Amino acid sequence: MSITLKIINNFNSSVKKGSDYFGHHYSDDQVWLFFLNTSGKITYTSNGETKPILVKDASAFLLSAVKDGTFTLATGENSTKLFAALGATNPFSGVNGPGVFDTDVPYALAEWTINGNQYDNVDLSYIDSFSFPTVAIVKDSSGTETGRSGFKVETTASDVISKLEGCMPHEPVGPDNSQKPSSGQVGYGPEVPTISDGKTAKRWVGSSKFWISAPDLNMKRSMYTYAPRLQSYLKYLQENEPTTKVGAKLIKGWYIDYSGNGGYSGYLSITGTEKTGYGLEAHDIRVNTSPSATNDWEAQPSAGSLTTGRITVAANNASVVFPAVPTDTVSGLWTDAVIYSGAALLGTIGGGPIIIGTGDFKTGGAHTSIVATLLASISASITTGLLGSTMYVDAYTSTKNTPKSTMYWFNTLTRAESTTKLFDNAWPNGEQYYDPFWATLAEVTDNQGYLSPFNDRWSNFSPDLTLGTDSTIKWELGLTSTT
Repeated sequence: MSITLKIINNFNSSVKKGSDYFGHHYSDDQVWLFFLNTSGKITYTSNGETKPILVKDASAFLLSAVKDGTFTLATGENSTKLFAALGATNPFSGVNGPGVFDTDVPYALAEWTINGNQYDNVDLSYIDSFSFPTVAIVKDSSGTETGRSGFKVETTASDVISKLEGCMPHEPVGPDNSQKPSSGQVGYGPEVPTISDGKTAKRWVGSSKFWISAPDLNMKRSMYTYAPRLQSYLKYLQENEPTTKVGAKLIKGWYIDYSGNGGYSGYLSITGTEKTGYGLEAHDIRVNTSPSATNDWEAQPSAGSLTTGRITVAANNASVVFPAVPTDTVSGLWTDAVIYSGAALLGTIGGGPIIIGTGDFKTGGAHTSIVATLLASISASITTGLLGSTMYVDAYTSTKNTPKSTMYWFNTLTRAESTTKLFDNAWPNGEQYYDPFWATLAEVTDNQGYLSPFNDRWSNFSPDLTLGTDSTIKWELGLTSTT
């Protein structure tokens, strides 16, 4: 096993048709590298000669010191991370790499796992905290390209930030209490300044990232995400809730199924009102449904074993008891935040107070593990605009073919099809029934998001690039122009 990594700096002004970062070019002695989890097994080779080791965990060095050579990545590395940052001085501090809310640090992240088996991969996971576009290209020993992940040609940081500014909220979603950050404070919004005194240069924080506003003192830690409002979408789903006949029983709700965890299915109903705020309730959940590609992922509402209990998500604007402090109550846009991130802001997933499971889904219940996975399917269905769309409804109610639900689309929709069938294209009359953060990144990355149910459920959208024996990785920082 001999996998090599070459880093290319397209921000250098000497690169023909190279990139800039908000009007600035960066030479190789202004690009800083910072490794984590290397175990001391990464070597550097230049002109065929192995050089003294430069790579040490949590120690920054300049790209100019290694620009003429390659790194060799050894077997036995798990989740090794490489941060690349731009700046005249070393922007890295501490031992864990840059924090999501660190200011004045424009950075990108590549991560790989190499154990000498079929699961070896490299991915660009940083786009959930977007700073600047990069591309990873993998080739086999014969020089044939086997994978590419990253942003489309000519995408610039300023383009993406401008699009996100126009469609995403600028305030945090989370508990409305004394710990909530105020305007101008770190963690207040999803935009983090990345160049000192540069108002337009920002990093954008995505769905899997959050701000912890206080230490865990007396269990009064507050967490915030930056979720878009889904009020209109939830209203539509409530008003158009279908009915499915299962045996002699009529079940109201949006049918959702998935192939993981032995297969499961259930129904989603929207609780609450437009005035008070909408919540979620998953019910009539079945497990061990054993779905199969051999029947083209047919929706089978009667398959598997029926469980007891339900999974509920507190409604937007609901006032809930703060964990372990029964005298305190807090309000927040709970439903929006859970859909956006696929997780709870307060308490535990399934144990409350935001996400509560009963029966088989309560803490310690027979199917507690299904709580998070079912919520991930709900999130992936709503953030992409799939649930309730004409495409979904027609496939589920089809009389000519076998009925299809979420699992079918998760497993079969290609990246190319997704750009014409999901997000705004799923709702042809101008409705914004989807998550604009992921719609924006899908547009500029061909659906290569990471650390979100948006990606985790859609099998063809993965950012992971498979690595084989003698693979080579080229990581380009910034994109070149074709014009």
